[in-house]
Amino acid sequence: MKVHIVSVFLLFLTISATAEYRALSHKDRAEFLNSFQAVKIALAEKNYQAIIRFVPEIITRYESIMLDPDCKTIRPHFLSMNQMLREARNIRATDSLEAIIAEKKATCNTYQLLQVYDSILPVMSVLDTSLYQSHLSYYNGLAITLANSKTVDNYSLLSSLRHIDNSVLESFLRTINDKFNMKIAQLSASMNPDSIYAFHVQYPNIRRDDIVALLDRSRLAMRHSLLRKPSLLGYKDYKKIFGDDPTLKDALSKQAFKSSLGSIPDPSAIKEYIAYFPEDGSAIWNRFEDSLFIKWSSWRSTTNTNAYLKLFPQGKYAAIIQDHVTSADAVSAYSPEYFPELRKKK
Repeated sequence: MKVHIVSVFLLFLTISATAEYRALSHKDRAEFLNSFQAVKIALAEKNYQAIIRFVPEIITRYESIMLDPDCKTIRPHFLSMNQMLREARNIRATDSLEAIIAEKKATCNTYQLLQVYDSILPVMSVLDTSLYQSHLSYYNGLAITLANSKTVDNYSLLSSLRHIDNSVLESFLRTINDKFNMKIAQLSASMNPDSIYAFHVQYPNIRRDDIVALLDRSRLAMRHSLLRKPSLLGYKDYKKIFGDDPTLKDALSKQAFKSSLGSIPDPSAIKEYIAYFPEDGSAIWNRFEDSLFIKWSSWRSTTNTNAYLKLFPQGKYAAIIQDHVTSADAVSAYSPEYFPELRKKK
C-alpha cells in the first residue's frame, strides 16, 4: 500500500526527535526482515492484538532504517510495517465501535441509538469509509422512522443530530409546521420570557426571527416592570436570560440605598445588594456613611446619632459626632458590636 508523503515526513520527524541514530549491522537488517515477514503473517491471520502489542517496540528498535544509507532497500518495508500497525489499530478500533453499536441495538431505544450513532459516526468515517457509509444509511433509516411519528419532541431530537440528512428534517418540518405555529401563538399570548427562551434553545432554527422578536418584546416588558419596581430576585431571572443591564443595576442600587436610609437606618437591603454585586461594596458603604453623616448634620437627633455610631463606630465622622454629643442618652444605645462585620472591614 502506498504511503502518503506527509505520513512519511511526520514519521521521520517523530523518529529524529525521540531517538539516537545508530547504523544497523547486516545481522540487524536480517532480523528486521524476519520481523517484517512475521508481522505480515500476523496481519493475514488477523492477529491484530499481537501486532498492536509487539510492532511498536520493533519500530523503535529499527527506526535508524530511516537514516542508515545501507538500509535503502529495506526502508519501504519499515514504512509498510508502520502502515500495518495503523491498519491493525484501525481494525481493532472499528471492531470496538461495532461491538458498542451491536450492544446499543439490543438495549437502547431509537432515541438513544441515534444519539450513540451521532457520536460514533465521525470516528467511523476515519477508520473505515465503506463501513461508515453502511452505518450512515442505517442511521438515516432510523431518523426517517422516527420522523414518521410526527411530534414536536421527535423533531427536537432529530434537529439536534449532527449527521442527519437535511432533506429528512425539511420534510418533517413541513408536516408539523401547524403545531409550531400554535406553540408560537401560545408563547406570544403569554409573553413569558422563560418559555420563549426555552423554545429558542430547543428549536434554534424554527421561526428564528419571530422568536427573537418575541424575546425582545418580553425583555422590554420585564425590564419596564423591574424599573418600576426593582427586585433583586427579578433581576436574577432577567440576567439569566438577557444578561447584565447597567440601568437595572443602577435602579437596584438606588432602591437598596433608599430602603436602607429610612427614618431608622437599616442596611439590610444594602447588604443583600452587595452580596450579589460585591464589586460595588466599598463605594456603596462609603456613600451610605456619607449620607448618614449628612442626615445627622441636618438633624442631630438621638436616632441619627445612634444610627451612625452603631453602623460606623470607627468611621471617618465618628469623632465629630461624638464631640457634639451633649447628652448621655444620645449614645445610650451605642454598641460597638451592633454590626461586627462592618467593623472588620474598617
